[in-house]
Amino acid sequence: MTRLRSLLLFLALLVSGCAGPTYVVEHYPGPQKSAEDIAVLRFRGADDAKLVTVDGERADIPIDEDARLHIEVLPGEHRLGVVSASDLQGPLQMVSFAAVAQKTYAVAFTPQGARVYEIDPDSDARLRDVTLPPARPSAPAIPAPAPAPVVEEVPVAPAKGSRDAAREWMNAMMQDRLDTAMALTGMPFSWDRRDLISSRDELRMKIAEVMRDKDHSQLTLGTEELVTLDAAELSQRYRGSDPVEVVRFPVKGDESVLVFVRSADGKVVGFTD
Repeated sequence: MTRLRSLLLFLALLVSGCAGPTYVVEHYPGPQKSAEDIAVLRFRGADDAKLVTVDGERADIPIDEDARLHIEVLPGEHRLGVVSASDLQGPLQMVSFAAVAQKTYAVAFTPQGARVYEIDPDSDARLRDVTLPPARPSAPAIPAPAPAPVVEEVPVAPAKGSRDAAREWMNAMMQDRLDTAMALTGMPFSWDRRDLISSRDELRMKIAEVMRDKDHSQLTLGTEELVTLDAAELSQRYRGSDPVEVVRFPVKGDESVLVFVRSADGKVVGFTD
């Protein structure tokens, strides 16, 4: 933690050759450093520039006009807040500089605003302007482009007469439906893509295997049409009165095969013949 010694933890030192006292404030953490390891920021009581903050910490220590205030800082960049003695209630001016060990610095107001100078420690003569340019405002963050919407690829039926293409299309469509069933039920399911589902019995067996003893109230396989049957029609075919959803599966040589699923409890009711 930075330490401001004023006695209030600061040391009042009488420096030979000076009209008044010099107050020393250590603005760094840890034990006291030697003169070879620190830089000095000098303010005189008669200066127009009055120190208010050092690196965001209050340092507005009042001193008499014949006194001096030495702020000891470690080498590196520092940011000061100062005001003019002629307008103590005016806006705080911020100025930065990079301190070098064994150097002495002072702040002065110019037509361009507050500036930091390296000075001769004996005569206070300005040696060079060491003010750092103000930091450039960071460029606004460019938002990452929105990810492209995921478009579900719906297999397109091939032209008539292409048996191999038809086989691939049918296999791809069936794999998509059963992949969806696997994701919804949590049960692993796969078959050789090279072998087209060839019968209703085979399809019925495979789907029943996936659906057995699972909750399918939210089941939708691919983009196949879902049809809700009313209770009266259902009761004529199966026992029970709950409406069910119908999922249509294409099968080689047939228009479709229907799988009935209860919407209430998700149990498979049966399959069409």
